[in-house]
Amino acid sequence: DGWGETIPAATDAETYYVWYMVKGDGNHADTAPDCTEVIIEKADMVVGVEGYEDNYDGAAHGITVNVTKPSDNYTISYGTKEGTYDLTTAPTYTHASDETNTVYFKVSANGYNDHTGSASVKISKRPVTVTADDKSTTYGTETEPLTYTVSGNIIDGDDLSIQLDTEASASKPVGEYPITVSYDTTKTDYAVTTVQGKYTINAADITVTASGYSGTYDGAAHGITVETSGDDTVTVYYSTETELNDENYQTAGSTENPTRTDAGTTTVYYYVSSQNYDPTSVHGSKDIVISKAEVGTPTVSMNGYTYGGDVPTPSISDFPGGGAVTYYYNTVDSTESGTQWKDVTSTTLNADEYFMYAVIAESDNYNAYTTATTSFTVDKADQSPDSITPPVGKTGLVYNGAKQELVEAGSAAEGTMLYVLGSDA
Repeated sequence: DGWGETIPAATDAETYYVWYMVKGDGNHADTAPDCTEVIIEKADMVVGVEGYEDNYDGAAHGITVNVTKPSDNYTISYGTKEGTYDLTTAPTYTHASDETNTVYFKVSANGYNDHTGSASVKISKRPVTVTADDKSTTYGTETEPLTYTVSGNIIDGDDLSIQLDTEASASKPVGEYPITVSYDTTKTDYAVTTVQGKYTINAADITVTASGYSGTYDGAAHGITVETSGDDTVTVYYSTETELNDENYQTAGSTENPTRTDAGTTTVYYYVSSQNYDPTSVHGSKDIVISKAEVGTPTVSMNGYTYGGDVPTPSISDFPGGGAVTYYYNTVDSTESGTQWKDVTSTTLNADEYFMYAVIAESDNYNAYTTATTSFTVDKADQSPDSITPPVGKTGLVYNGAKQELVEAGSAAEGTMLYVLGSDA
């Protein structure tokens, strides 16, 4: 049944059996059916595959299988083990790895031999260089925010937690400080190279004002004054012995400011060391000048006395300094050309009014001083009876027409005998 004169045709690749017979004509009998085996072989496919090799870019990547024959009606299955094709879509890889990922594939289509193959996916770490930007500020000022520059961009959405650190601060001395770079090392998709920067703290400007001291002795200690606009890192060295310079200020100088109390002049050399400032050193000298003080207005005292009596001692009111006192007397109210009060006895001065003053000699810390005068009186003493010989009237006088002395002369050891003629006794 189904025999016909049309030659059988087939499309699919497989083994076919074509039966044939000869239908006899009116003179011949039919032949016995016989068959022949015909095979349509499966065709080979034309397949290409592309692997992937590049640096991490945040995207997923896999292999690409390109089938050009057949043009359709084929299926591709994938696997990560050779001979196993249990995935309907190609596996992809996103993150960097030291491993090379091999993806196996099989292309199947009706009428074609299966085509198998493999390709690799290699995602390397993305190279990134993080460079800390150099910074600089002036000593004593707040540091600037730290920044960095990235070469080889970081993929959007990724965070390497880059951190910068430096020891530089407003209180750090002048110099260069490294700026270090750190990052999250668990971010293994990147090969990070760090380049440290430097933070430079430059010297600040400084002003130095030095002044000496000039005053009058007051018993207090005085020194020079050296003031700077710098902070406590500035050190001032002093010396009264030698001028200070860059070579000797630490050996010849002292940080203790010398003082002077007594009257006189002291030259103080100073050296300002300011490594965090510009200029780094300032030196010079100033004087401590203390003039002698006045003793005030002490007064002299002198009591009067009677000629020939006890001679009092002059005195002076209290005064500072301990200067030697010399007393002088004068016959006029003057502090000039007086006579030194020395070895005066009860009869050195005649009875009269005198003027006493004192001269205080200059001392270490006080000027000389001459007091005002004070008067004192040497009173007359009473005549002693033993010093007088009274006159004795003469006897036997007879008128002779001439003047005649009426008494024998008397005498007085402590004065002059005076006479007068009276009318009666």
